[in-house]
Amino acid sequence: AVGGLIPGVGGRIASSILRGDGADDDASLDALADMADARQVPSAVALPLGAGLAARMVSRQAVPMSTSLGAAAQGVLRSRTRGLEQHLMRLAQQVPGTPGRRLRLMRAIALLAARGLRPRGPGGAIGALPRVVQGAGRRVLTRAVRMPTLGVIPPRVAARRVLARRQVLRRIPVSAVSAAAVRRAY
Repeated sequence: AVGGLIPGVGGRIASSILRGDGADDDASLDALADMADARQVPSAVALPLGAGLAARMVSRQAVPMSTSLGAAAQGVLRSRTRGLEQHLMRLAQQVPGTPGRRLRLMRAIALLAARGLRPRGPGGAIGALPRVVQGAGRRVLTRAVRMPTLGVIPPRVAARRVLARRQVLRRIPVSAVSAAAVRRAY
């Protein structure tokens, strides 16, 4: 990670549960949305965790993990990422609907913001993080108001998706995805 970047409470919880470096935060956020809609994770846990994952998605697109930053830039990035997490939580509170819908809209905001930050390079992206995420949030929320079904998945479908993920994960040996096995592969 970029200087051990783990934004806010949601990022700390995600890191302790997922034990990953955030490379697959997008898929984790999608799975969390399904688990929230299937009522397997309470919204009081899912929304902060999702905001942390979404903020980490954006910041890691802005500054890839392979980029070395000075201490000052790392501090600015951490601070901005914590701010993004709080901003994403506020945006999620504005959206009516289930926690899963809110998480899917957070994911859409994060993906749109990441797409806008990629071409800027690390220096420009760090400076533009708040502005780009605010713009992406406005666009996604405007679209969500026009389309009330945007991001909505019925609980029964969400439960089936969670079950399908579990079945796939059961077939993968733990040794294949352990941190040591991944390090040996690279």
